[in-house]
Amino acid sequence: MKFKFLQKVLYQKIRSILILAFIFLLASFFYSRFAPENIRYRLPLLSNFLVFSVFEKNTIESIESSNKNKSRHFINPRIVEENEMMEFPAVVEPSKEIFIQSKQPGRIKKIHVEEGQSVKIGQLLLELDDELIRLEGDRLQINLIAAKSQEVITREKWEHAKKQIEVKVREIDKKTEWVELAKKEYDYASDLKSKKEILWKQGYISSPEYEKLKLEEETKLTQFKNLIRERESLLSMVSVPSDPNRISFDEKLKEWKNQNTVLERAEYELSLSNIKIIQIQIKANEQLKNDSKLYAPSSGKILKLSVKEGEVTSHIPLMSLMEKNEISVSFHVGERELKEIQLKKEVQYFPSISNQIIAIGILEKMNGYLDPKSHGIMIKAKLIKHYQSLLPGMFGIVKISSSAKKEKILVPTRSLFGDYNSGFYLHLKSETGIEKRFVQIKTYSETESEVIAGLGPLDAFEIQPL
Repeated sequence: MKFKFLQKVLYQKIRSILILAFIFLLASFFYSRFAPENIRYRLPLLSNFLVFSVFEKNTIESIESSNKNKSRHFINPRIVEENEMMEFPAVVEPSKEIFIQSKQPGRIKKIHVEEGQSVKIGQLLLELDDELIRLEGDRLQINLIAAKSQEVITREKWEHAKKQIEVKVREIDKKTEWVELAKKEYDYASDLKSKKEILWKQGYISSPEYEKLKLEEETKLTQFKNLIRERESLLSMVSVPSDPNRISFDEKLKEWKNQNTVLERAEYELSLSNIKIIQIQIKANEQLKNDSKLYAPSSGKILKLSVKEGEVTSHIPLMSLMEKNEISVSFHVGERELKEIQLKKEVQYFPSISNQIIAIGILEKMNGYLDPKSHGIMIKAKLIKHYQSLLPGMFGIVKISSSAKKEKILVPTRSLFGDYNSGFYLHLKSETGIEKRFVQIKTYSETESEVIAGLGPLDAFEIQPL
């Protein structure tokens, strides 16, 4: 009975041990096979307990087996001394952005470009509905024809008035000659009557003869007065010069024409002014027609469209244009680094997208004042090489060399193991054997990487053969 009980207890213990061994082997298999290198590096005790070379990947086994058969190559990192690079966050923006807007409100009839499209100078970009403007232009053309007709009528009216004044002036001048002749005749008749009156009183002439002379004098006086009355009637119809005796007849006639055709001349000049006003309105209407079509002021690329077809424009920009497809990067520089900034100095722009080529630019512009809040100044660098694939709004890093020197530790890229997810590490040569050490790196060139942390200048690391 006791033997069976011991046998049963022993069976249960062996069963428990086998279950624990199975769980341990299963955990060791999965940990050795699938655990990332950075987890193993951070948990060395657990790695020593669970990792078995039997369960590790074939790639590592093949490396170890191949290294047993041939000697490993170890070298020291390459040390270079370069100017320390200052890094600043930067954003890509157009070197010159032109905002295009309409000079007049209206409904958008047609948009001829799209965002991102390259345009040439003078290319049609957008059309506004100009139907009302064209109708107004037709109305102004009709008004111009009517105004020109009115100008012809008023000019003929003025010329006719001047001819009438000339006729009246000549009649006045003729009446004046008749008045002078009548006055001479009257004076002669009056003088003759006076002389005959003496002879009549002395009895040398008869009374009927004297009465005849007296009647003739009265007739001449009546004729003289009638001519004066007729001339005064003609003079009342025109304005006469203030001193007609001091000027010649031609000058008198010209002045009388000017004074007595003021109304007709004013109507003619008014018609000319009306024609000029309508012509100016027609020019303004033509300008409105031209303004209803927007053309590219310079060659470049359309960055943004702010409106759609059928919308009514306002005083906001309708679109923006990147002139000549030239782009720059802008960034803030602190007050301490400001002494290292010089215009025309070369900069390097590293886009946030890793597969983009590094762009080269030159410092082109800096603000004239320091921001009191950030104690920095805005800097703008124009990109001149490898910028064609960049777009405005992209973020990246701008690097500018400084006067300070810095040593860099460089290793061949082929000597690195691992990846960006699990981390990179090197096989270092140590007194106890081969040590696996994780390092922080960044790209230096196509074949070399710069070690930021984890490797000293005297550490020897394994390099894979070419």
